[in-house]
Amino acid sequence: NYTHAVRLSPSPVVSHETCQFQVYPDYNEIAKYTGVLYPYNYEVFRDRLAQAGMADQAGLFHWATGEWAMDCYKADIELVLRTPGMAGYQMLDLQDYPGQGSALCGVLDAFMDSKGIISESDFRQFCSPVVPLALMDSLCFWSDQPLTIGVAICNFLEEDFSQEVNLRLEGEDFLYSTSVSPHAVHNGELCRVGEVTLDHQLQQIALPKQLTLTLTAGAYSNHYHLWVYPRVKEEVGNVLLTRRLDDAALHRLAEGGKVLLVPDHASIEAQSVGGLFTPDYWNYAMFKSISENNHRPVSPGTLGLLYNAQNPLFQAFPGMGRTDWQWWSIVRNSRPLVLNSLDKDYRPLLQMVDNVERNHKLGLLTELRVGAGALMICTTDLDAIGCYPEGMAYRKALFDYMNSADFAPAFETTIEQVLQLLTGAAEVKDIQGVRNISDYQRME
Repeated sequence: NYTHAVRLSPSPVVSHETCQFQVYPDYNEIAKYTGVLYPYNYEVFRDRLAQAGMADQAGLFHWATGEWAMDCYKADIELVLRTPGMAGYQMLDLQDYPGQGSALCGVLDAFMDSKGIISESDFRQFCSPVVPLALMDSLCFWSDQPLTIGVAICNFLEEDFSQEVNLRLEGEDFLYSTSVSPHAVHNGELCRVGEVTLDHQLQQIALPKQLTLTLTAGAYSNHYHLWVYPRVKEEVGNVLLTRRLDDAALHRLAEGGKVLLVPDHASIEAQSVGGLFTPDYWNYAMFKSISENNHRPVSPGTLGLLYNAQNPLFQAFPGMGRTDWQWWSIVRNSRPLVLNSLDKDYRPLLQMVDNVERNHKLGLLTELRVGAGALMICTTDLDAIGCYPEGMAYRKALFDYMNSADFAPAFETTIEQVLQLLTGAAEVKDIQGVRNISDYQRME
């Protein structure tokens, strides 16, 4: 929360232009325009996607980045609500802003219509006169550790609020429910109304599991996703783990073996982009130029993950096919690899959606058939994530998958093409920033 900053301010503090996370555009919106504001920019973006060979993924990009952006909206707004003494927050707008470089960061489209990425009832969970809040140190837990959940109420009704809070934690073959006694929360107050501890209930969870925590207080409700992982280490098995394609790795592939390549990030810096967990802010081209003009680092510019949640690997690392909070340590310790030099119809096992300006095909997990062997390129630093429950679970899921018959890459390539990915010059796009200058000249 912002408690430290708010305490230092002698005046009321309001969060300015909260949120503004980019959403990949829905090109079906083009047909809604009939006048002078026709979105030629959308046609440019759509053509770029087609040229990159990913036109068939446009709908999935919109879904994956949109739902994740709304989760980030929720997190940003709740950050403000969790801050005692915070005077409030202000969002830029509810809809996209087509001008100033195409800011596609709205909850609604430019016509104030739903984008289909969040329902009204879900948005009201964190944007209402009363918001029940869960207070936790993390959203990822070991199954053998106690789980403590603090419960708070933020009340902006004109009167006091004193409803009992019902807590429900549930998932496949798991259910825990309890309640927190009523506690009067005054107008304009944030009040911690209770705490619940699960001492041993999570121990019954033998496999990685996603749970949903729901807090309900009268007519107001809010929910969170949590992940629980048993404390089990991975087994490397018959997989060769290597940092580079040396003679041993090439020999293993030539013999029809399995190789997991986890390259040092410094070695692929020019062939990859940075690991950005949240969707990029506002508009990539505009803030790229602002950062460069101020000699500041440029954002990696990506918009979120996309993967097939039904794939056996991700069945062992549960999620919804797009970024959620269990991916935090994994993405931040990754460098998505630029895969533009592969065939246009190739899709990585774990894909990062790029922004509309650069439009790279990006992979965090890239599985390839190389001769008789099977190669997995993982651009996540597996050592760096080993201290996290979700990191250990991801490592185990990866090795278990590669040791199974499910790891049988269909896309065949050559070692020369793999080396091109890892050492060749990646495609560079000429991205021009937005100049906020009018060409109007005043008449004297």
